[in-house]
Amino acid sequence: MSSLARILRDQRVLLPLCITALLMLALVTGSTLTREPALPVLGIPVLVIALAMLRRPLLAIVVFFFQLPFTSPLFDSFFPAKLQGGRPFLMLLLISVAHAWIFRNTIHRKITRLDGLVLLFLGLTFASLFRAVIGFDEVFDLYLASTLTPLAIYFAIRPLPLRPVDIDRVLNALAMAAVLIAVLLCIERVIHINPFNPTDYLVGWNLYATEATYRASGPFINPNNAGAFLAMGAVLLVSQSRRRSRALTNAALGVIAVAIFFTLSRAAYLSLALLFLVGQMHRGRLTRMTLGVCGGCVVAVLLAPLSAANETVRDGVLNPSSWLYRLTLVDTAWRMVSSGAREILFGFGYENFRYLAHEFAPESFAPVPQIRGAGMPVHNDLLAMLIHYGLLGFAAFALLIGRVLARGLRLRRAALRRGDRAGADRVIAVLAIVLVQLVMSVSHVPFTTYQLATLFWFAVVILEHHEAALIAPAPPLSEQERAT
Repeated sequence: MSSLARILRDQRVLLPLCITALLMLALVTGSTLTREPALPVLGIPVLVIALAMLRRPLLAIVVFFFQLPFTSPLFDSFFPAKLQGGRPFLMLLLISVAHAWIFRNTIHRKITRLDGLVLLFLGLTFASLFRAVIGFDEVFDLYLASTLTPLAIYFAIRPLPLRPVDIDRVLNALAMAAVLIAVLLCIERVIHINPFNPTDYLVGWNLYATEATYRASGPFINPNNAGAFLAMGAVLLVSQSRRRSRALTNAALGVIAVAIFFTLSRAAYLSLALLFLVGQMHRGRLTRMTLGVCGGCVVAVLLAPLSAANETVRDGVLNPSSWLYRLTLVDTAWRMVSSGAREILFGFGYENFRYLAHEFAPESFAPVPQIRGAGMPVHNDLLAMLIHYGLLGFAAFALLIGRVLARGLRLRRAALRRGDRAGADRVIAVLAIVLVQLVMSVSHVPFTTYQLATLFWFAVVILEHHEAALIAPAPPLSEQERAT
């Protein structure tokens, strides 16, 4: 069955998801008709979910991740003043975390090495707030959305007694949300009105766009974020589908692919290609992978002249000014990192690249749009961490990433040894969330974006602490094996 069919058959999850979906649909419709943002009401679902975490945490987690992609305006990383419920949600979430740690008997109280790295990273990032150019109060809401709330989700999920069915419900809900958002992005591209942002009041990506270079973003603050989530959704859709629903799955994948193209996100295109290769390697289809790569190269060569002549591809994807500008940002970032030993070790402070970049930029650095008095981010999240948190923070995060990837590969091998193909597929689906983040981080800022950062920490906690919910347990040892 497809992810949608599985959700429809799951009566325990269907009702709250339908209520959430209807509320979101009403908000989107009202926002489109009135041409006004629906921010104040968007806080209701997440506040209800935070309260539900106290009594029905497993169900609350499923509903939370279903509505997660739709709530970017709630935790807008560029305009923290627009927050409508972020702090109350965090407080309720922290209460639910404390409740779970104190009263649930299934808690693994032992702090693992990865938990230590998470706590170290949290401490280093929080300390960097006090060196922010615009002051602690100005950047705290941004930190709340990009780091604090996603890590609260990590500690909220960590002690829960998750089962394979619970992981499947979350992955199915995310896959269904990806399909719904893909449909909305296709509609947005046709009518050139974003129902989640009808007046383009948040950032204004399309204020000066032509008809051909309009970038669909839907409920995300940035089209690149939308493309990244849809790439994840494609993998989740495939991993949770079965042969009986292959036609429906392929149709949904086609809609997702079209929607990703409409985001004009080059990193999302690369993520989708990489995930295709990973999926083929995972299933042992090396021949199909080789044929797919060769066929894709042939098609790309044949279509290159037509693509170069197309206005959307030429001005939206191949635009040389965009490439040169990002390379200049990277050059500026390296100048900042290499400016002194103290800066290399401890960094410049939270989000200070936007405010200090012009002091280190080369002479060819062109003026850029100002957002709340600041320049643009570095568009390379790993390099941004090195700038903001220094070598200490970057090393902690790099070690964390390495441990997560190694853990995921070990779980996959264990599942295959035990003959658990479904478990191996589940591990690859969760691991794909991390891989997309890494690809996107080369040219964007997924680790400081509320939705994507929350999905990343979800993948981390599942891979580290919920092996039993991902793969089948090891068979008991025989008497001979015990003796040896």
